[in-house]
Amino acid sequence: MRSLPAVVIGFIFTISFFVFHKEGQHRLLDHTNWIKSDSDADSHLFIGFRSNWPLLQQTIVSYVASGWPAQHIIVVDNTGTMDSNAQGLLTSSNPSFLPHPELRRLGVQVTSTPTRLTFAQLQNYFLATAINRSWQHYFWSHQDVAVLPSTTSQSFYSAVLHCYNALTSSTQKSGVIFFAKEHIPSAIDSLAYVNVESLKDIGGWDTDIPYYATDWDTYSRMRMAGHPTADCNAGFMFDVAGAVENLDAFHNPHVDSGYLNETTLYHELQRLMSRKTVDFRNTWQYNQTGGQGEPFYQDPAAAFYVFDKTVKMGLKIFSEKWGGFKYDGSQGQSLDAAGLTLGDAWKAIPTGNPE
Repeated sequence: MRSLPAVVIGFIFTISFFVFHKEGQHRLLDHTNWIKSDSDADSHLFIGFRSNWPLLQQTIVSYVASGWPAQHIIVVDNTGTMDSNAQGLLTSSNPSFLPHPELRRLGVQVTSTPTRLTFAQLQNYFLATAINRSWQHYFWSHQDVAVLPSTTSQSFYSAVLHCYNALTSSTQKSGVIFFAKEHIPSAIDSLAYVNVESLKDIGGWDTDIPYYATDWDTYSRMRMAGHPTADCNAGFMFDVAGAVENLDAFHNPHVDSGYLNETTLYHELQRLMSRKTVDFRNTWQYNQTGGQGEPFYQDPAAAFYVFDKTVKMGLKIFSEKWGGFKYDGSQGQSLDAAGLTLGDAWKAIPTGNPE
């Protein structure tokens, strides 16, 4: 993983879907399609947010335009800026800017973590929230994805529910269902269903492995414990680092043939996904450079440096936990497929002082 230069050149996406105010804030335009779902399905969807509001906005728009009820979406403000966003204290050039009132006005739920959490900690926050609300399951999504249905005959949301019903009605219910394997093989959990009891059974996510490899650890332990994982294709998913110019295209893709992969929007999202290389897949988190002097401000270049160091520390712990097993950054051989069992975790604890 490459480090960013000391000075990160940022950019803010200008899109027709938001309006800029004189003070630099912006708000979403009203869109009646957002709040007209009458779905009774139990489809709570967590989306964690750390930075880059334009990218999150595209994610939300794509889900809602594809049928996901706005009121079922829970944006988790994980910026570590306490009540700054709720009070409107951050400007839109700040990487941590997130307009809580605008999201709530459109039916999207917003909650905040007490401080900035790592990826694994955020996952346990999702689990704890589900437990406290007596949910049997939930969905969660990355904030840097966009979704489209495969055809106009079935929404992406309907296809997800069809997968869920098919894979959870058997006696051996899936602990996790991945919806992105076919389109984003390097991040198959870009959208995932989680069975609460299955995740509780393995003790949740290992927060000592904060970022990369923590997914390998969790999903492998789930299968080791007898909770199968499954894959299902519900439509097109895109792993992107930028936003399209006109978000209204998600609501009006101008489909003539009935297939979304023949639209301009589809090809634009494919282009954005192809630009998100492995070496720079996380730079979207740090490409805004405003907000100096605002509450809880953190320099983007410093944040990326600390993230990089933390990732490397977590990979070392992962390898030591599983007897030298190496994480290669892909969705290749899993721990359980390599013959490891739950009893192999920390079977041989290294001696001496940690480096």
